[in-house]
Amino acid sequence: MTLAQAAGISGLLSGADPLTILAPSNNAFAALGNTKFQELLDPDNKEMLTEILKNHVLSGSVDAKDMARAGSVTNLLGNTLDVSGSGNNITVGGANILEKDMKADNGIIQMVDQLILP
Repeated sequence: MTLAQAAGISGLLSGADPLTILAPSNNAFAALGNTKFQELLDPDNKEMLTEILKNHVLSGSVDAKDMARAGSVTNLLGNTLDVSGSGNNITVGGANILEKDMKADNGIIQMVDQLILP
């Protein structure tokens, strides 16, 4: 939640409207390295961080099977992310879904193996 707070979008993520979060795994963030991670937390980079995080959020609760069937999804930035595969091998925006369809209070979380950059 640290990044969401730094970007000022924690209220959006915990709101009543249903969302699908393409949540990067801890390993995805670790791949950034500590220096880059700390840069994202810098208040001077808030706009960039907000854009990166919103690139990982879809409006509505969308399960992995429905994403794959549709072939693409649109995130909160209005960007289209291609979706391919089926079963346990689904990619979205070039990231592999590691854990799918985890229920959250206001939607669904799809854990992905890398950051999906705008």
